[in-house]
Amino acid sequence: MAQNYILIVEDNEDERVLLEHILADTQVPVKAANDGEEAMQFCLENPPAVLLSDWRMPKMDGLELCRRIKSNSELKDIFFIMITARTQPEDAVMALQLGADEYIKKPFDQHEIQARVGAGLRIVKQQELIAELEHTNAVKQVAISIAHELNNPLTPVVGHLDLLTDEIKKLNNNEALLQRLAVIRSNLDRVSEIVKQLCALDKPMTTPYSKNKLMIKLTRKNPKPT
Repeated sequence: MAQNYILIVEDNEDERVLLEHILADTQVPVKAANDGEEAMQFCLENPPAVLLSDWRMPKMDGLELCRRIKSNSELKDIFFIMITARTQPEDAVMALQLGADEYIKKPFDQHEIQARVGAGLRIVKQQELIAELEHTNAVKQVAISIAHELNNPLTPVVGHLDLLTDEIKKLNNNEALLQRLAVIRSNLDRVSEIVKQLCALDKPMTTPYSKNKLMIKLTRKNPKPT
């Protein structure tokens, strides 16, 4: 997921400082890279939400930077703005076909820069909200599917356990065996409660499970005394 900062990629120090000054009022952190290679390192380590890149730069130009970012599944959602002195329509077409989201010609207007960056930040935020909603819906669907599959065998198991308990009470009322059956019943009640919670999930929350893994957070009720 992209971080909430803006990355400027410009080898010309004067223009880089000017862009930093223009974007100072966005209330979003602004970082700068001198060329495409340095910018790529920024993106791999901590992806920005919006990236403004010059076209012509040493080591790696803006076009190649755009191509690499948009072909990387982890970086492709970065909002990429190409800034260049190139004025030919085919240049804009080339950049946009490679995945650039915006194309701004030099000399640029500061209000245009602010407006396009602001739009980029809003688009990235909307994309994150949509992804979060899709993830939540997917988790809910999986949870309901698991609950359904658990509930099918659980119902007859609980039913037969209750019948067996009643039969033992009628025959010899073996206290030790009844206590063991009560433990089984208590744990089956816990499984039933999990099934109910999975079916009722609305806004799934997670909790750490193991290294780099999360699990759905469910409420654990105190077991009934046996």
